[in-house]
Amino acid sequence: MQILIIDNNRIERAQVVRKIKEVTSCVIHESETLLDSRNAISKHAIKLVIAASNFNAVNIINNIKKKFDLPVIIISKNCNTHEAVDAIRAGAHDYVLANNSGISRLIKQVWELEKVELTDNKNLEGHLSIVHEDVLTCQSQSDLTGFMERYRLFFKNMVNGAALYKAIVNAKGEIIDFILEEVNPSFIKFTGLDDINLTQYRLSHIMSSLDDINFKSKLEAYALVTKTGVSKEFIHYSKGLNKWFKIFAFRPCSGYLASIAEDITEQYFMNEKLKLERKKALNVIEGNLAGTWEWSLKDDSVQINAYWKHRLGYNLDELGELTRRTWEALIHPDGRQSVVNVVDRFINQEIEHFNVEFQQQKKDGSWIWVNARGKIVDRDVNMHPKQVAGTLIDITVKKELELRLLENENRLQVIFDHAPATMFVVDDAGKVLKVNQTGMRTNKLANSNISNLKKGDVVQCANANTTKEGCGTTSFCDDCKLRLFVMDVVKTEKQKLAQEITLQVYSNGQLENKYFLASASQLTDNFKVNYLITLVDISDQKKQEQELKESNIRFKQLAENSSEGILVHKNGVVVNTNAAISKLSGYNSEELNLKVIKEAIPVKYHHLLDFNSLLDVSDNYEIELLHKDGYLVPVEIKSRKISDNEKGLRVVSVKDMRESKRIRERIAKAAIEAEELERQRISQELHDGLGPLLSMIKMLNQAYLNTINPIQRRKLSKQLNDNIEAALKHNSELSRNLFPQLLNDFGLQSAVEQMLKNIRSASGIGCHSEFKLQARLPRVIELTFYRIIAELINNTIKHTTATCIDIEISEQNDCAVLNFYNDGDVFDFDKIKTGHKGMGLFNVYNRVKALNGNLIFQAHEVRGINYSIDLPLSLESLKN
Repeated sequence: MQILIIDNNRIERAQVVRKIKEVTSCVIHESETLLDSRNAISKHAIKLVIAASNFNAVNIINNIKKKFDLPVIIISKNCNTHEAVDAIRAGAHDYVLANNSGISRLIKQVWELEKVELTDNKNLEGHLSIVHEDVLTCQSQSDLTGFMERYRLFFKNMVNGAALYKAIVNAKGEIIDFILEEVNPSFIKFTGLDDINLTQYRLSHIMSSLDDINFKSKLEAYALVTKTGVSKEFIHYSKGLNKWFKIFAFRPCSGYLASIAEDITEQYFMNEKLKLERKKALNVIEGNLAGTWEWSLKDDSVQINAYWKHRLGYNLDELGELTRRTWEALIHPDGRQSVVNVVDRFINQEIEHFNVEFQQQKKDGSWIWVNARGKIVDRDVNMHPKQVAGTLIDITVKKELELRLLENENRLQVIFDHAPATMFVVDDAGKVLKVNQTGMRTNKLANSNISNLKKGDVVQCANANTTKEGCGTTSFCDDCKLRLFVMDVVKTEKQKLAQEITLQVYSNGQLENKYFLASASQLTDNFKVNYLITLVDISDQKKQEQELKESNIRFKQLAENSSEGILVHKNGVVVNTNAAISKLSGYNSEELNLKVIKEAIPVKYHHLLDFNSLLDVSDNYEIELLHKDGYLVPVEIKSRKISDNEKGLRVVSVKDMRESKRIRERIAKAAIEAEELERQRISQELHDGLGPLLSMIKMLNQAYLNTINPIQRRKLSKQLNDNIEAALKHNSELSRNLFPQLLNDFGLQSAVEQMLKNIRSASGIGCHSEFKLQARLPRVIELTFYRIIAELINNTIKHTTATCIDIEISEQNDCAVLNFYNDGDVFDFDKIKTGHKGMGLFNVYNRVKALNGNLIFQAHEVRGINYSIDLPLSLESLKN
């Protein structure tokens, strides 16, 4: 028979081997570790395993007996009752002490096993069972007596309560109760029962006296153990004793029941307390959005809580059994090795705590950042780690914020390095820590150390005689100005937002004074205060301020000299006025305000104006203004913003329309007269031209009807047709004068060119035209230009000795522009505008003004007249 002995103590292992070989012929294999023992069992036909208890008896049985189905005998240096009971309960074949009697018992069992050549593990259950079989196999009464004495000594001195019961069977052979036959002192102590006549107690009486209300179900369970021989463990609470017991029940022999009771009251309440504390801890951890993990190094199993499984996207029953390797497989490859290195150092106890950050993969393939922390929570007898536990925290948001912070810092550094302003950082002693070289190169300070600042320098003057008050010159040099500014900031420990400093700067090789805005702000870095000094070139700004100041002066002068009334206000408060508006209203600048203006404008115009914004109008309006003296003045009013930067600042202009009103009245009168003349002309044309023709047609028609002579009728018919043709021609000419058909069908260019062709053939004047149009003009503009050209040509022929006419029509800046030139005699156009003479040109002027256009008249010194007319294309009236 082959035997395997597992013991890491070579001397003690050698003693056991020697004694077994003296009695048996067994082949003995030796092993110092569990791993080597498993390899030996796999290679050899091992029938029995003898193991030292320093490997943990239960662990040995779990790894050997239950996996390879082999009998295991535990040999121990010390008499440890708890360990013995645990070993027997776990399935040990025997538990012996490493003394002479224990070794003798071990050798005897090996001899018996070798004798019968056991090939399976059909062994006795529990220590008492082994004792009973030993009694049956004892060869002599002395051996039996010695063995029983040892058993009783062991039984009496057990810390746990032990009892032996005999089954009470009814006529049907059913176990109905048990009678107590033997107990040890610990049992009497646990139960508090009197040891006198103890053997008369039944198990049911004992349970009822201990207030066990469920004793009937337990009796049935004990009967099942006695009947089947299958051991069972109970957790029992005694209400009478107020104690918790762990009871191990087994059958020592047929018809008997043995029990070993361990008082676990303190352990029970400690476990309950630990469960409560663990639950509280888990609630706190999960309340802080953290997961938990546990790693058992014994079987390399990793457990994570439900929260973290959910965080990774898994259900509770997913992921399966985790080991260190499968757990590490979820770590991002880029950081996996560094995590493995930290774990190895932690397990080797090179570091006390486990704290790493890594990326972990979720079920959907995405990654989250994790902070894993842990510590050793259990060790073996050799103080090696057995159990490790810790927390898992999702720090993805924190990592993203760190990344953004780093990006912001990089952007700030780029801005600092490339900013055109001169920037440098100094500590509380004025020592330069950082310099913006771009700004230094842009603003090259003349004769200054500042231009050459580098890390480690101190802001100071190049003059060796520099003192706190300066360098001894009549005025501070540039370096002294900056030094005093910097030291003042450091001394007062506060930021300075703006201070103008004038410094000399090289610009395009020339030395010039420039204005700088010096500012300082505190920078806190690791609880140390530094200062950022910034010099911004504001020379252009100062120049613009000066120009703006001069512009304001010019604006005021212009406003004062303007014929229009001007009022400037900000959010309804009058800021400035000119003399013209005082003249129009009769109120001086001190008297003008929103209330006065509102009262000066008649109520009928109030709906046009927004008085809340002080005459905020979107268009120009002609209204009447009540003068302080009581008479009405016609005015045109308009309002607009001065600047988008100055919110609420507006300018209101008021134009005196009395003269314009008189001119419009004359224009209206002239238009009526012109219309009346046109009607008279049309009437005269109809009377003198078309009327006689129609009368002749009527007379010929009557003669035709009264004549029966064919020759005479043909003659009258011809005369009748000729007169009808003449009437139609006369009517056509009259229609063309009213609205030319060519203009309507083919546009302005065709109509004008035809007109010039007729002029050239009739008068011999050289005519030339040029059209720069992309499309036809609006109908009203085409008709207006056609009438103006006809009127100007008519005036040229009638009143000048011109030999050429040039016409150009184009589009410029949303306007239709007509340029008309002739080389005729000059005249005074202003007299024509006022209507003193020249009704034709006055009509031209009226047509232009009626369409909000402009007419510019230019006469050369001797000969030559040019008319420039522009009409806006955006007029609302042109859309119809």
